[in-house]
Amino acid sequence: MQNKEIIVITGASGGIGAATVKKLASKNRVLLMLDRNREAVEVLAKEIQVSGNEAEAFIADLSSPEKARRVATEILEKYGRIDSLILNAGTSNNILFVDTDMEKVQYELGVNYLAPMTLIQEFLPGMRERKKGKIVAVTSLTSIVPFPGNSTYTASKAAMQAVIRDLRIELKDSGVDFQSVLPGYTRTSMTHGLERPLSRLSSQAMEPEDVAESIVACLKGSGTALVIPGFTNKVVAMLFQLLPTLMEFILKRAAERLVPNYAKLMKGAVVRGQEKQGESRL
Repeated sequence: MQNKEIIVITGASGGIGAATVKKLASKNRVLLMLDRNREAVEVLAKEIQVSGNEAEAFIADLSSPEKARRVATEILEKYGRIDSLILNAGTSNNILFVDTDMEKVQYELGVNYLAPMTLIQEFLPGMRERKKGKIVAVTSLTSIVPFPGNSTYTASKAAMQAVIRDLRIELKDSGVDFQSVLPGYTRTSMTHGLERPLSRLSSQAMEPEDVAESIVACLKGSGTALVIPGFTNKVVAMLFQLLPTLMEFILKRAAERLVPNYAKLMKGAVVRGQEKQGESRL
């Protein structure tokens, strides 16, 4: 155990998390897999173990700092340290801002920002003491590119991204490396069922394995602070950074044809508005 790299992966049971686990499985690593889906994460842990590698499932609903602190304490008590932390767990309400409520926002913020930040606080001291460690946050392309219909998701991911970028500078001499991976539209359970405009856009959706490759590259020593998987995603991010006013102008006029699920959300908003008008006339 002393000579093996101990890696914590959140949201490990499916999608990007599961793809990353499978790519990282190795004789030289111990994979600690955090997920709230007990059956799925235990099945995956067993699969890794059967292949002759080390893995353990931790059942954790990472929706609050308290729950994140609890599982971090459990891990440190059992293993004494971790070497790398992959913050992959995430959730999206897929709802217009005008239709959301603070309870939904708080849950989304808990999973996407508060719990990951808590895990960093819990594991970082040991990394700094050893002057060695890697923290990779799977944020989102929406940290750079607007995502109408998911404004609170965008805000939570942008907040996590900001923390990682600042820590990279604050702790530049600590021996701990901080990186962000910004996936664009990826085929996972979180995006399953979303209406996808333009068949071309759907065909360009990334697979979880593509994003997992970028995460693994970070652990292997890629020095890039922000990693954006996929050529199209890189181009879109560059355009929004270089020409934000023009790109926002275009997106305002084409959002229903370009943004997944936006047309459906807007149609629902119109129907609800008409229903309210009908009620007021009664």
